[in-house]
Amino acid sequence: MRVWLSLAVVGLCLVPSQARGQANLFETIGGCKGAPPRTTRTADPSNYLAKLSTLAPGERLLLAPGIYPRGLRVHGLNGNAGACIVIEGPATGQRAVFTGRNCCNTVSIRDASYIVIRGLELEGQGLVGDAVKAEFESTFAHHITLENLHIHGNDRNQLIIGISTKSPAWNWVIRHSVIDGAGTGIYLGDSNGEGEFVRGLIEHNLIRRTRGYNMQIKHQNRRNIGAGMPASATTIIRHNVFSKAQNSSTWRDAQPNLLVGHWPRSGPGSSDTYQIYGNLFYQNPTEALFQGEGHLALHDNLFIKDQAPGGFPAIAIQPHNDLPKTVEVFHNTVVAFGTGIKIVGVDASFRQRARANAVFSAAPNIVAPRALDNVVDLYENAGNYLVDTTSAIGAGLELFPLAGALVGAAADLSGLTGYEDWDRDYNGTVRNSRFRGAYAEEGTNPARSLTLATLPAHAIAQRLDERIGDYLAEEVRSRGIPGLAAAVMLDEEVLYIGAFGVRRLGSGEALTPEHVFHFASVSKPFVATAIVQLVEQGRLSLDDAVVKHLPYFRLSDERFRDITIRQMLNHTSGMPDVEDYEWDRPQLDEGAAERYVRSIASEGLLWAPGENWRYSNMAFDVLGDVIAKVSGESFEAYIAANILEPLGMDRSSFIYPEIDEALRTSGHVGEPSEVSGVYPYNRRHAPSSTLSSSVAQMTRWILVNLRRGELEGRRILRDASYELL
Repeated sequence: MRVWLSLAVVGLCLVPSQARGQANLFETIGGCKGAPPRTTRTADPSNYLAKLSTLAPGERLLLAPGIYPRGLRVHGLNGNAGACIVIEGPATGQRAVFTGRNCCNTVSIRDASYIVIRGLELEGQGLVGDAVKAEFESTFAHHITLENLHIHGNDRNQLIIGISTKSPAWNWVIRHSVIDGAGTGIYLGDSNGEGEFVRGLIEHNLIRRTRGYNMQIKHQNRRNIGAGMPASATTIIRHNVFSKAQNSSTWRDAQPNLLVGHWPRSGPGSSDTYQIYGNLFYQNPTEALFQGEGHLALHDNLFIKDQAPGGFPAIAIQPHNDLPKTVEVFHNTVVAFGTGIKIVGVDASFRQRARANAVFSAAPNIVAPRALDNVVDLYENAGNYLVDTTSAIGAGLELFPLAGALVGAAADLSGLTGYEDWDRDYNGTVRNSRFRGAYAEEGTNPARSLTLATLPAHAIAQRLDERIGDYLAEEVRSRGIPGLAAAVMLDEEVLYIGAFGVRRLGSGEALTPEHVFHFASVSKPFVATAIVQLVEQGRLSLDDAVVKHLPYFRLSDERFRDITIRQMLNHTSGMPDVEDYEWDRPQLDEGAAERYVRSIASEGLLWAPGENWRYSNMAFDVLGDVIAKVSGESFEAYIAANILEPLGMDRSSFIYPEIDEALRTSGHVGEPSEVSGVYPYNRRHAPSSTLSSSVAQMTRWILVNLRRGELEGRRILRDASYELL
């Protein structure tokens, strides 16, 4: 997970920072390892098929908006680990829409690997083809990522499927997608126990209005590790919404919202586990919400089933094609007409436990070999424990605990630490073992209300929208900050963006995320990017002496001749810092940069170049002049043409007079704050300090770096150059 923060205060900016460096689980399972495409090719309905068949590892096919009636054949296409083939529709605006056909499946996958398909709309048109299918004839389909798909109109009958695998499939990621109207939403594996599905990650999807299952993973007879399939693995199903409130088949044709079948009974794969957590299971008129067997952990989910009849339990862990084995059911909240949790027909040589759940259902609430530390009561009494159990979903339904209602002695949670996010509640809050049910807090839910929509990219997002605004508003008020704007990104998604206060005291004009701030030292990464661009072009080397490109550069210490560009970039040049930026007497002409370099000839060195580290704005100001002399244009013009303009940062500039006056913010000083008489702008110090931009525009800068140099088909750096940075 990568969390980035862009925060601007009138007069202050904090550098975007990466909170956690490890790769996302979806990047690891999907095989792309976070690496963006190396090249992008564009296509439209008239030519995409010809280009599709020639895609190579690391290439992306960016599809134009339009109607694509001839399907998407992903046959024999194979990327590599860290170099996936990406097939992508527009991120915003009109979509690339693939329409269904009676002859064929809309997206057909066969003998393919390391593929990403994202941002497409798949309209089944009520015909008989599946939306996405790994074909029965395929030998393999592995390391496949399906992301941000909108699948609908695949509900002609229960056998028409949104996403299906019928061949050996492993390392699939299905995320951030909506399946709205299908015979079966997701069906992984073949009905005969062959075509096994292994090591999947299914997260942040909304699956609703399916006739049959929202999702099923079939049982497995064996594990064919000779084909490259993992000998042992975990499949994770998390943060999804499974709803059968509408369009569901009933009685003999009824199916659970989610059913997971057993793993191989012996040999490779026999110890695999399902980890199912953070999901919302909503309504099923005549079946269980969840059914499973084999090894599984089911925790921190919400189960709501108030549709008659009450004969089926909400959670049914029971034999289907084999027996339940290791079963851990903990910290779930269940509100259901029938029995809440039923664990029966088990393999007694394994352990099955139901612990720390909150279950409001018909008696008996829990049927299990071992039940510990649960809170149970009748369905009709749920309102004594939970905030709102009677309102409709999206209109106030809230299963958050009332104060003091679901707290007790610390529950026994032994043996759970090996499960992913075992200590996080439904909102992602660190768990307190005294709470029962899916939440580890009480009173007022800090996250968004329950609704039939895709859950946010991470539990963090559920809390940000409603909490960060209140927090920042209070900081602005209590600290007397004139204005503050902030944006928070998780991976490649803007989770929060907002602004508080005014752009200038006394103006009464509310600040917005589009208002432009002085971004100070965030200027330096732009300098570094420009230098590496020139390295890519062969026009300089990081180990060049600075005097090679600036013969007039000198210091009072003769060792200045040894200073390299690399040392200036990493603050080991030995140069001191700037003491006076002369904001009150700025130089505004293009010659200011060279004059500044010539003016520091009397400065000394703190130590020999490369000997030690000391932050130096002075060194970066010299690098700006290097960029100018090597490129043949001013530093500011080079940055605009080669970084800002390609990224669409059209309201950002290193030349402050170019900024639209209506978007400018004023600097403030003192306590209490007052408008400063000077603005921090001087072309002598442009490279180190004078980027003007907004938090809205800086999200594009963050995004291009997350994607290692490429944004919307335009590349500012090669992927490999990020190893230099």
